[in-house]
Amino acid sequence: AASDASINLLAAVKREEPAPGPGSRRPMPPAAAAEHPVRIDRVVVRNGRIGFLDRSIEPNYAVTVSDLAGSVAGMSSREKEPAAVSLTARLPGDSAVSVAGKIQPLAGDLFLDMKASVKGLDLTPASPYAEKYLGYTAHKGRLSLDLDYLIEKRKLRSQNAFTLDQFTLGERVESPTATKLPVKFAVALLRDTSGKIRIVMPVSG
Repeated sequence: AASDASINLLAAVKREEPAPGPGSRRPMPPAAAAEHPVRIDRVVVRNGRIGFLDRSIEPNYAVTVSDLAGSVAGMSSREKEPAAVSLTARLPGDSAVSVAGKIQPLAGDLFLDMKASVKGLDLTPASPYAEKYLGYTAHKGRLSLDLDYLIEKRKLRSQNAFTLDQFTLGERVESPTATKLPVKFAVALLRDTSGKIRIVMPVSG
């Protein structure tokens, strides 16, 4: 992410549309595009590595996704059967990431039925976000996510489960973007007897 919070990957793939001139070809209409079907039998990733650097926050936050492995199989613009997706990866601190499900982005309306999870992500390196938005450093804690998303016939139904284990805020930090709410009191109120905060948030629309 750049300093203005935009994603530089989007800028890299952005293309300026030239003004149509004499002899220029206009974009194919949907009917013509349908005559040129797309099929991808399988995309396989092994030992992948992705680096993320957020320059919109000080100090900058950086994280590397390693051991990325998996596949996307059976993607077609003509067949309604969705492609199968299976991906796993690791984050720093021995945190595991997994994504599995089905997706059909090429034929008609988008269809997606996907589950994703992150287990035991160390929150200490992400302290800059806590400082900016909560007004405190992140002293310790681990985050686990379980996400279940279904998009079908232009409708979204999702279930988002968050678990914060032993999440503890540290020193107060002056930040103009921090909330004025009593954050430490809220954390203490939400934490159960085992030191965990569990939040389940369904989203649909």
